[in-house]
Amino acid sequence: TPGERGPVLLIGAGQLAEAVAPWLRGSELWIWNRNRERAELLAAALRARDATRQIRVLESTPDAELAAWRNARDVVVCVPADNARDTARAAAWATPRGNRGQLVHLGVDGTADLRAWQAAGPFLHLGAVYELLRAQNELRQAQVRRAERACRERSLLRSLGRSDSEPHGWEDLVAIDSLCS
Repeated sequence: TPGERGPVLLIGAGQLAEAVAPWLRGSELWIWNRNRERAELLAAALRARDATRQIRVLESTPDAELAAWRNARDVVVCVPADNARDTARAAAWATPRGNRGQLVHLGVDGTADLRAWQAAGPFLHLGAVYELLRAQNELRQAQVRRAERACRERSLLRSLGRSDSEPHGWEDLVAIDSLCS
């Protein structure tokens, strides 16, 4: 049920946060942005989509942000890297607690200085997200190549009059052949 996992903290209220926020479901959503009015606009747009959604806009102070870091279950950062602030954020995230969840920082890629974040524990950054997408795409392409090869082999066996363990009608053969072509 919502709230059992603990709140999700969303840092930022720009275009990236707007794109990510609808997918952060299942828990209360806390929104922190340096411009509270912008955070309120994002919250209003999310509430318009789902009036039952629990959303809390946090004060736009650094202290309120760091307190949220210490108390949130999951955090999604949708602002660019900021070495000074990220060091304080990572330290707040590293505060020991029993309900730690996921940290996703979409404002840094694999080329940024990640030492402060790495010291805070496991996290996912934008470069890792792209790497995951690339790996999934490669896996999907390999699966398609194997399926195409299997289709060609099966079609060839059927055209040679060989039977396999599953009989197919001519409609199936045409469909398989068209998929393999």
